[in-house]
Amino acid sequence: IIHIAEEPRSRVTFQTIFLAKYFLKKKPKIVIFTWENIYKRFKRIYNLFEKFSIKNSDAIICGNNEAKLIMKRKNARCSLFVLPHIGVDLNDYTCKKIRSRKIRIGYLGRLVQEKGILLLIKAFARLPVENKHLLITGNGPLLEKIKITIQELELNKYVRLKKGVPHDKVPLLFKELDILVLPSCGQEGWKEQFGHVLISAMASKTCIIGSSSGAIPEVIGKCGLIFKEKDTDDLYKKLLKLINNKKLIKLYAQKGFQRVTKYYTNKVLAKKTSMIYKKLTG
Repeated sequence: IIHIAEEPRSRVTFQTIFLAKYFLKKKPKIVIFTWENIYKRFKRIYNLFEKFSIKNSDAIICGNNEAKLIMKRKNARCSLFVLPHIGVDLNDYTCKKIRSRKIRIGYLGRLVQEKGILLLIKAFARLPVENKHLLITGNGPLLEKIKITIQELELNKYVRLKKGVPHDKVPLLFKELDILVLPSCGQEGWKEQFGHVLISAMASKTCIIGSSSGAIPEVIGKCGLIFKEKDTDDLYKKLLKLINNKKLIKLYAQKGFQRVTKYYTNKVLAKKTSMIYKKLTG
């Protein structure tokens, strides 16, 4: 088996499959991976790469359900599976929560327009002041605009900015959070393909709110709240619902942990990948 963790249109995907097909005496089974959840056509050469790769693959693993539908639309005739290619290790998320009287809301990720951080700040500004705290962690070109927005809304007392941290330090951040918000806003040619921070939050028993962008509802399922993307008012209502009901926060946190344990640990994903390999090789 050759498993290529690249999009079908990738030059590397094409080259690998071409060499395997025409230069190896013993023909391997070919598995490729795709996250792409928006139907696109590319420059002619990449369209040819993609068509060849799809046609000559024995299985395609899709990171989300929309990607699977796109592969069908692009005439994939091989076996199709929905499975993200990276999960979490629950052993990394054993830190106990730091207790606080305030409901601690957080965002963790790139500071870019499409992640909807300004929308989150504006929704947060409408919450009752006596019981709120927002932690924004990350790096990116939107940082100065975020600072200006916080200043304009007079939120300096309630919002804390923190630089991005290495991946192995992420579990420590969740000790400080009760609610994780992923407010992604679809842009032209982009929408959320998965949202790995969601399963990190689940593993740490942190309640989740996500927008309706792309694969976010698919990842969260019934273990958190979904608001309509780009809708500040809807996000505010979802946040208010949670901060007025601490029991609901704990309920969603527990449901999220059960969901990540069942579907998104590295062990679960490895086992499912192994099953795909066995199916291909008989």
